Amino acid sequence: MKSKKFFPLFFIIIILFCGIIWWFAPASLMKQINPNEISSIEVSGGNSGGSFSITDSDTITSIVTNIQNAPLKKSKISLMYSGALFDLSFIDHQGNTIYTLIVNDTSTIRKDPFFYHDDSGSICFNLLTTLETAS
Repeated sequence: MKSKKFFPLFFIIIILFCGIIWWFAPASLMKQINPNEISSIEVSGGNSGGSFSITDSDTITSIVTNIQNAPLKKSKISLMYSGALFDLSFIDHQGNTIYTLIVNDTSTIRKDPFFYHDDSGSICFNLLTTLETAS
């Protein structure tokens, strides 16, 4: 009789343990995307309300590799949150949107359903701010 009660409890503990490991494991975004596949990045500025396009291949490569190499961790669930500082849409050479994400500040990216935090502050926020001011 004890073994019948033990099995569901053991199963629940294993699921919780796996969930905790998954939550605290480092995350990576855009790893499957090659910067050469992207022809432009469409950026909508949440503060200014304006938008601009990034078409320079060196700048695109810099932004993509910066996001790919950032040491990200899940920080909280992003569902039911609205607003964005920079809404980025990555467009391929056929004109299709292949990836979207939101940069909220120097250390936070929102890719639903999670916010991701970068403790090193190496997200391309300053570059996007400079490009927004220049456009």
